[in-house]
Amino acid sequence: MKRLAWLSSVHSRAEALLSARGFADCVERLHRPDQKGKRGLDGMHGYYWYLHALILVAQPRTVVELGQCLGTSTLFLLAALPENGRLITVDTEERASELSHCLDDPRLTVIVGNDLDLSIYDGLDLGPIDFLFVDTDHRYEQAKKESDLYLPLLSPNALVVFDDTTMNDMGPFWDELSCAKIETGDRYHYTGFGLVAPDGC
Repeated sequence: MKRLAWLSSVHSRAEALLSARGFADCVERLHRPDQKGKRGLDGMHGYYWYLHALILVAQPRTVVELGQCLGTSTLFLLAALPENGRLITVDTEERASELSHCLDDPRLTVIVGNDLDLSIYDGLDLGPIDFLFVDTDHRYEQAKKESDLYLPLLSPNALVVFDDTTMNDMGPFWDELSCAKIETGDRYHYTGFGLVAPDGC
């Protein structure tokens, strides 16, 4: 019950920040100059803003993102990250074009590799992870393997976020999670978005 109460508090505080929407400019500064003005930030999926707000509330030291695609979610995470924080983002392909101008940020580490192979982190002091964002292939088998592999690497008060909780066969995976969790439905993303407080899973 305590973990669910904590999770609910984080969620509520993030929603309060979202309603204020007073942090658009710091995200806008991170976008490549050629992208500014081409897409309004208000038109982006709400989960980018929600992720940003969650980082502001949780103030994690170490954030790991599994699956960054073009890097838009990475930008929103990085924009909220504390100055002493670090963000490790992993994808199987080198395609994060949105991050090309942020690669010299000392807080950011971009890894190309299979996130199910922990040797990709060799040379990094990976753990403990305070905030884990899972946004890979949105299938039960992958999510289950990632969950089994990364849960032991989390700090005691870590926050785990899953994108696309209703996509493909992710529903059964989400239902099987026995720890404190909040599913936000389609409020922030049309294929679901969920928060997990995994201590005790």
